[in-house]
Amino acid sequence: MDEPEPRGEWGPGGEPLGVVVVDKPRGITSHAAVQEVRRITHIKRIGHVGTLDPAARGVLPLLVGKATRLSRFATGWEKEYHATLRLGEARDTQDLDGEVTFSGDTSNLTEGAIRDAFGHFEGEIEQIPPMYSAKKVGGVPLYKLARKGKEVERVAKRVRVYRLVVLEVRPGDPFWEVDFEMRCSSGTFVRTICHDLGEQLGCGGVLATLVRAAAGPYTLDDAITLDEIRARWNEGGAAAVLRPVADCFAPNQRVVVNSAGHTKLRNGQTITLADTSPPPAQEIEEPALLYSPGGTLLAVARPLGRPVWGFRPTAVLS
Repeated sequence: MDEPEPRGEWGPGGEPLGVVVVDKPRGITSHAAVQEVRRITHIKRIGHVGTLDPAARGVLPLLVGKATRLSRFATGWEKEYHATLRLGEARDTQDLDGEVTFSGDTSNLTEGAIRDAFGHFEGEIEQIPPMYSAKKVGGVPLYKLARKGKEVERVAKRVRVYRLVVLEVRPGDPFWEVDFEMRCSSGTFVRTICHDLGEQLGCGGVLATLVRAAAGPYTLDDAITLDEIRARWNEGGAAAVLRPVADCFAPNQRVVVNSAGHTKLRNGQTITLADTSPPPAQEIEEPALLYSPGGTLLAVARPLGRPVWGFRPTAVLS
């Protein structure tokens, strides 16, 4: 039997299910982008994967319908950014939205010193989350405490910068600007990279512009603006906007389940290889996506080895 092509635009019972890859504009929060997509589509169950700062533009994947149950598998996605660092000042928010806390001298800067400083931030590093961030301490987002003039002790977190490339260095008076690209682990603050670079160079640094170029499997080429989402939805509905959930995962993570297996899934039971058609030819990495022969996503499951050789559902969608 040929493996079916999953239909990401519709879930069981005709409920929209899939991924909307938004090109979030500058000036709005990630939550505001979600609210706008809810207004356009009239779908209540929508959640974003990874917060993107209000001042930043770029890739913001949204999980729609029961696809929101897959959020835990997407929280660790790597991110890629294109950014501009301003050298010559520091601000309390570590970007241009905050108040200036330090003005530094850039007269002794050199391009060589800047490129050398960038080299110290590639690989595994420790970051202290900025006060103006959504990171929570004691259940309270740090930015809420910061707005009240409070600063609390934050624990440094290990993150990984896989690639950090200086694209262009532009000298100036009083500020120098540096365009760079960065690919990093989830939870890495680009603002803090800029702040720490400024401290290392002794002149202060802030994030001037930020574009998220990729999040997990999605890039800016996949993303569509809120205006495009509105136009496409009004013209073609969910099929014109939603991408298949399977796009988030490798093709070999898809498994077709027969009718006996579907019944077991509905009862929350573990299925065996006898409940699949055909059985997987190789070991499946978590999460396994379980589909009906007609291409409907039925469940997300954890692959099990001996003695079961099957799949335990972690999120049943039908």
